[in-house]
Amino acid sequence: MYGVIRTNGRKSFGPVGIGDQGDEVYTTPHQDIAAVISDSPTIDYKSLTKDVVASYLLAHQSVIERVMKHHTIVPFKFGTTAESDGEIKAIMAQGYPKFTGALKQMHGKIELDVMALWNEDETFKDIAEELEVKRFKEAIKQNPSEQDRVKLGRIVAALLENRRLECAQEILCKLGRLAEDVCVHEAMSDGMIANASLLIYKDREKGLDFEIGELDRRYEGKVNFRCVGPLPPYSFNVIEVKKIGFDTVENARSELKLPQEATQNEVKRSYRRLAREYHPDKNPSPDASAKFQAIQEAYYVLAESRDRDTVHVTRNTDTSKKDFLLIRTLRVENGAYKPQGI
Repeated sequence: MYGVIRTNGRKSFGPVGIGDQGDEVYTTPHQDIAAVISDSPTIDYKSLTKDVVASYLLAHQSVIERVMKHHTIVPFKFGTTAESDGEIKAIMAQGYPKFTGALKQMHGKIELDVMALWNEDETFKDIAEELEVKRFKEAIKQNPSEQDRVKLGRIVAALLENRRLECAQEILCKLGRLAEDVCVHEAMSDGMIANASLLIYKDREKGLDFEIGELDRRYEGKVNFRCVGPLPPYSFNVIEVKKIGFDTVENARSELKLPQEATQNEVKRSYRRLAREYHPDKNPSPDASAKFQAIQEAYYVLAESRDRDTVHVTRNTDTSKKDFLLIRTLRVENGAYKPQGI
């Protein structure tokens, strides 16, 4: 499963899907939306080498970007599969409110990934001209010790970091004015100033190019800019589908310290109380962060599985123990996908 688009008919995008022969990519409609899918053998991605997984990921993204030329698409998380037409129908029916909401939110928008990197030769020339550096060099020029060299390195590093923060703030502030949303990623190297994804309307792409050109002139070649896109909203809206077993639901109840039967309001109250107790900003315990994440995951499981009119699969012959579909939208936060809507 590659993504969801707005259409009420069956469409084919050609033999471009994941698979050695290139499986046909087509749509399975549900009301006024459709899943973009292809048929393929079951693939256990965990058993494959990184290179092979990367080739499948590239094929997955290539399909999404092909579809994006003609439709707004909200991608499924890489590796999302369904075992049958019935399972696809169940996913589309249960996820319909989330899918239509995400499509409305993303309509007419694209993602552009922007990176700013130092021109290191020019930058270090500038740093060498800083008064603090010149004075320290003058003070140690007669007989600099190893300790002096280490201190000089720290001075240069501190000045460079201050300059990076100022420069990153200016770049993101200027470009962010054109964006509907901004996702800031970690720098991938010491020479990187800023690394961000911008969600913008398609008709603002030229405006963003102009602003990047203005910044390039402003920094007089001391900063190099790279812009990748247009892309689907990988950083802002990705669909995750999980099959949640009865045991997982029971573990989530236990994590939130709930009785066997609990209302949605009771689930929310228990979640908020425990989230406050274990929030890493308030709880200095080294285990607080992991506990906080477990509490969040438990809340999402119960929020999705509670009071469903229909379920996807009945486990064994015990109809009181049922499996559920957990469907949610994700966005990138702190370098990882996190659920939205809490």
